[in-house]
Amino acid sequence: MIDFIDGRIVRARSSELEADSHTILMTVLDWKEGYFELASGVQLDGTPDLETTVTHILLEHARRTDESARS
Repeated sequence: MIDFIDGRIVRARSSELEADSHTILMTVLDWKEGYFELASGVQLDGTPDLETTVTHILLEHARRTDESARS
């Protein structure tokens, strides 16, 4: 699950991966297939794990993918 509040990513969780939100997001972006569901009304308990935009995460993932392809 990836939680958004006001258009910003604040948390990512996985039933298959024990990791921090950032690592989960990077892993999800590498998926070749999978399942997702969009739901509204997210209530965040506690403080956000992240406060980043979709654009920032996509650019970082693209940079990492490019760097690993060059190695």
